[in-house]
Amino acid sequence: MRVAPLAILLALFSQLSWAGDKEIAYLSADLDKDGKPDSVLVLEEGTEADPDQLNFVVQFGNGIKLQNNKLVRKSGLNESSGLSLKLLANGSVLVRSVKDWGTSNWVSDIYLSFREGKLKISGFDHEWYYR
Repeated sequence: MRVAPLAILLALFSQLSWAGDKEIAYLSADLDKDGKPDSVLVLEEGTEADPDQLNFVVQFGNGIKLQNNKLVRKSGLNESSGLSLKLLANGSVLVRSVKDWGTSNWVSDIYLSFREGKLKISGFDHEWYYR
């Protein structure tokens, strides 16, 4: 039975960090519907030149890895706010950033979908409010 080795690999992958990066968010799902689990990670990889940089990584079950360090930013996030990943019922991934401290607050949602063999941004919402 292959379930146990697969579960072990997924558990190990969820603990991985590339080049000492800190994991901010993690999600496992079959995004491309090929029957193999895919992983979505957001890693903190700030540099001296850009301390707010986050690395968005998608590791597909077939070995293809996509990375983007411009999709999400750490700017404005702290312990009382955050960034999360959620699999939606339609198979899309919701990447939510929330700044909920101080007087100027916001919620930013990016929707990602696997369509036509590509991972695409399928929607964006941004809400800003003043307390």
